[in-house]
Amino acid sequence: MRRKLKIGFFTDTYRPQINGVVASIDSFRLELEKKGYQVYVFCPKLGVNKKEQNIMRFRSFKFVFQPEYHISIPFSRHILKEFWAKDLDIVHAHTPFSLGLLGYYYAYIKKVPFVYTYHTLYPEYIKAYILKGKVITPNMVEKAAAVFSNRCDLNIAPSEKIKKLLKSYGVNKPVKVLPTGIKLSEFKKISKNNFRQKYKIEKKDKVLIFVGRLGKEKNIDFLIKSLALIANRDRAIKLVIIGDGPHKKALQDLARKLQLSKQVIFTGYFKKTEVIQAYQAADIFVFASKTDTQGMVILEAAACGLPIVAVKDTAFTNILKDGINGYTTGENKINFSKKIQEILSDAKKYSKMSQQAKEIAKEYSINKQTEKLIEIYKSL
Repeated sequence: MRRKLKIGFFTDTYRPQINGVVASIDSFRLELEKKGYQVYVFCPKLGVNKKEQNIMRFRSFKFVFQPEYHISIPFSRHILKEFWAKDLDIVHAHTPFSLGLLGYYYAYIKKVPFVYTYHTLYPEYIKAYILKGKVITPNMVEKAAAVFSNRCDLNIAPSEKIKKLLKSYGVNKPVKVLPTGIKLSEFKKISKNNFRQKYKIEKKDKVLIFVGRLGKEKNIDFLIKSLALIANRDRAIKLVIIGDGPHKKALQDLARKLQLSKQVIFTGYFKKTEVIQAYQAADIFVFASKTDTQGMVILEAAACGLPIVAVKDTAFTNILKDGINGYTTGENKINFSKKIQEILSDAKKYSKMSQQAKEIAKEYSINKQTEKLIEIYKSL
């Protein structure tokens, strides 16, 4: 009987950090292990980390422009000795930086396939965080992305949007589209849900919810300003913002300035079970980011039966179908707020969109998506 593949995931972000890349890595890792595959994770050491089986951590330092992110230092005689002893069949990079380069070097020396998932729109992050993209320009980052991707045997894009972008950067190696799936069983109805009680949200209140990193690129300012238009006519509406990040204080200041301190609730980071409780206590999921590569939170919200209103983006066209399980709009606060009110004011439409959201989410189970990933590995 042929043995199962040994797979190495190389990433510059991992637990205890909370973000979409970490969620994607862990979802695929756990499902692969459940199917009998051996998965090693090579990642940064962040403070004091418990020793975990098949997880190898390298010393790291904070990235000066974004202290919540770390850059790994893949140089340690002891660790590298153990590292080179791993008999990997597939190297799968989730970063083009230090540990991604280490993964490439391993694949090159050991002559095994090298796969890379492009998780992050780096040109947009450069504009938001590194001197507004004036020294290291987005164009330079696009060219660097193409150089790295063209060293791979195969690239994985989480959406058609990212596949098209990679091709426009000059990537000529194969690109497969594979969104991350979700574990559907996690999103079953939680009977004892005290989320509203905990945050003093009344039964009559309608709740909009956003989940994600609180960074400029997520365009959360737009959500708060859109809420202001609705709140002028209806104060029984709340916006719950779940997550944390460098833009949090500015968002809190904006809510105060617009006299929405009681309408906008900041919860900070949540565990997965708490996030699911929040989804199930809400009425509509709202999203305005145009820098996401897939929009996993949209998929999670859909699994909980939430209609969605989002600023239009090709990253999630398969998950959010306009007029079916929600609406997409341009970056126009009036139109955005009108779509929210349209769903909330029509019980029949709300019920139909809620059901359609659950049906669409079923197509993206982590089991199905992992089977597709295994086929990609086997093809190499």
